[in-house]
Amino acid sequence: MRSWVLVTTLLIFGSLFSAQTQAAEWIIAADGSGDFATIQLALNDSADGDVIKLLDGTYTGPGNRDLDTNETMVTIESLSGDPSLCVIDCQGSSADPHFGIEYSALEASTILRGITITNGYGPEHGGALRLWNAHITVENCIFSNNTAWNFGGAVYAVDESSPSFLNCIFQDNSADYYGLGGAVFAQNVSSPVFEGCIFSGNQAHLGGAIYSEY
Repeated sequence: MRSWVLVTTLLIFGSLFSAQTQAAEWIIAADGSGDFATIQLALNDSADGDVIKLLDGTYTGPGNRDLDTNETMVTIESLSGDPSLCVIDCQGSSADPHFGIEYSALEASTILRGITITNGYGPEHGGALRLWNAHITVENCIFSNNTAWNFGGAVYAVDESSPSFLNCIFQDNSADYYGLGGAVFAQNVSSPVFEGCIFSGNQAHLGGAIYSEY
């Protein structure tokens, strides 16, 4: 009986250890030659704790914009760590709106690092990032030339989101018609944190850099 208990315990421990070491790392290239052809395909196949590494280049077109993390706690980061070399170009406009990435119901272990998101256009909100109850960490990223028709030219954070932005640059983003939060709009008990960030050339009717309420 004692031997049986010991073997069972070892098997259970082995299963737990295996489950804790299953995090995967995916390499994505702008030309589609990586582990997956697009960022979205990598997100669709990722599990909590996985890391998606982007090679330097400009990521455009379907599968590399309007991204949905599927409520998965995953890291998306540039392999080089240089956001000026790793760019998600949404190529959005009022006639053809596209945004960068959407996060929902995620914790601080969800990381976006070393990437530029540019030329996003949200017909209502969030040209670059859209956050719903998201507590993610955004580090060393650049948000430039993103536009929202109403709220948050670059970032739209609602439903108790508390993202942390570390050493990020918000440049030339705008909220146009209703015009709240040229770079960042936060509402519904959301509390973004900014540390070492730069805001330059952002425009809105109210809150050229940040508009926050409730």
